[in-house]
Amino acid sequence: MACAERAIAAAEAAGDPVTQGKAHYVLAKESMWVSRFQEGLDHARRAVELMQPTGERFWLGQSLNWQGINLYFMGELDAALACAARGFAVGEELGDHRLQSYAAWNHAFYSATRGDEDEAIAWGHRSIELSPDPLNNSFSLGWTGYAYLERGDADRAIQLLEESIDRLAGMDYSRLVGWFKGWLAEAYLLQGDAAQAQTEALHGLQISGEVGFKWAVGLAQRALGNIALAGGDHGEGERRLREALRTFEAIGSRLDAGRTQLALARAQRQPGSAAEHLEAAGRLFAQLHLQSYIARTEQLRADHG
Repeated sequence: MACAERAIAAAEAAGDPVTQGKAHYVLAKESMWVSRFQEGLDHARRAVELMQPTGERFWLGQSLNWQGINLYFMGELDAALACAARGFAVGEELGDHRLQSYAAWNHAFYSATRGDEDEAIAWGHRSIELSPDPLNNSFSLGWTGYAYLERGDADRAIQLLEESIDRLAGMDYSRLVGWFKGWLAEAYLLQGDAAQAQTEALHGLQISGEVGFKWAVGLAQRALGNIALAGGDHGEGERRLREALRTFEAIGSRLDAGRTQLALARAQRQPGSAAEHLEAAGRLFAQLHLQSYIARTEQLRADHG
């Protein structure tokens, strides 16, 4: 990151907007990996602004994709999807399959989280088909696995996530291994294998802690909470979920803070306690204009009476 800052300063002095934009692109990525999403979004927007009037269309497309990724972690799903669409369009314009595949798994990621699972699965498979290299193919497999997890297809999710993790581990891509193990844990829990779910969640927590990706730490903490609750250990379940909530709140991830509030509401045995978490979740989803999550919150409220 220090080198990228130096590159920006030198490029500004030299009147070189292309190099300056590429350096902002680097910072957009690295800011995300340390869970500073607003900072990452600012760099991505600056990269897009600098690349737009130049002939560097590939780097424009990539900068749009990373603008979307940072927007996603801030809970701005519609804006993130718009960036993925723009990134895909640039890839089509260039005939660049890598850029198209990258934007397609972005689309799968955001659509799955929004609740449009069939759309997400279609974009995930499109990403796999377009992928021109082993690393990007590993990305495509992982996010398509997540789309199946969100649809409730544990078997298919496990198959794709494990294949992705095996490939990424072979390329020493620990950042995504830790992340995807959080989802793999949830898939094993959905399948009914709590022991394997706990193994995957603990491993994901360890790896994500070591690489410093706090959002994925929260993902693993939430999975461990759900696993404990499924096993009847309400004390451990709530403890882990509250850890996850603190993690997401600390990094400004309102969407996942809200999703964790829903998990905490499900864990409560008293309607009054559940209501507090549902109110908190509803406020967050209303701020983000996420109608599908507002509907989920209202359904849980009805279930709790």
